Amino acid sequence: MMDKILWVVHDNLGNEHEFSQLKSAFNKYEIPFHAFHHVPFSDELPQVIWDGPVIAYGATRFIENVFKEGAWSPGAFFDDKAFSMSSYNKHYGEHSLNYKSECSTIEIFSKREHDSDQLFFVRPQGDHKEFAGDVVEFGKISKWFRKVSIGNYILRGDTPIIVSKPKNLGREWRLFIVEGRVSTGSQYRHNHRLSQDPHIPKTVIEFAELMTRKWSPADVFAMDVCEHDGGLKIIELNCFNSSGFYLSNIEKLVFDVSQFIAKRYTTTLDNTGA
Repeated sequence: MMDKILWVVHDNLGNEHEFSQLKSAFNKYEIPFHAFHHVPFSDELPQVIWDGPVIAYGATRFIENVFKEGAWSPGAFFDDKAFSMSSYNKHYGEHSLNYKSECSTIEIFSKREHDSDQLFFVRPQGDHKEFAGDVVEFGKISKWFRKVSIGNYILRGDTPIIVSKPKNLGREWRLFIVEGRVSTGSQYRHNHRLSQDPHIPKTVIEFAELMTRKWSPADVFAMDVCEHDGGLKIIELNCFNSSGFYLSNIEKLVFDVSQFIAKRYTTTLDNTGA
């Protein structure tokens, strides 16, 4: 049934090696795919004629437009509310690294009284990736607001943000979840520095799958997990369709996601015809 699925992917996103691995997986499992060139800031979707499930992978803006248009099914495993940090903080509680973080906006927070060199961890509230979450000085946040006030930026003064105190982290992993199970993943950072390793400790897999039994934002998504204070915490959840792979097993991920979509699609057809 996987030959009834069409993957629509950017052929110029990330590095050539990742796209080559995607293409290799599609060819190995005889999964049809449509590759197209990504045009930055374009909202136009490629013209696709396909009588069956279509799944997209590419830049965040492309995936957002796939979700908004709703022309393809499933298209993208995404939902604004489910992938907001306030949402999964509520479900995971103390298991979420930034459970006690503050929800604010760039404008409101920039007007606080703090020393310009005081550090804060800041990231967008949702999964639209307006900017990368990072530890920054308060003075830089104030500069952001002055710039976005002028306009012509993806960021706006009322862009919702999450703010918390900086934390010391050990290793960090990206895990791809399919139907409550870890399909594959990769370590991507250690002590706040890039450090990629395809090995995922069993304890990390068990923790991630335990958390998905508590709650999941979608059937397929990415979960970032870290070491903190002698335990494991969820850093954030991301839409699978635009998440970077690092050293994950792309072939296995393509197979697992495609198999899930084929099963769901077949079940839907059987139930419709019953």
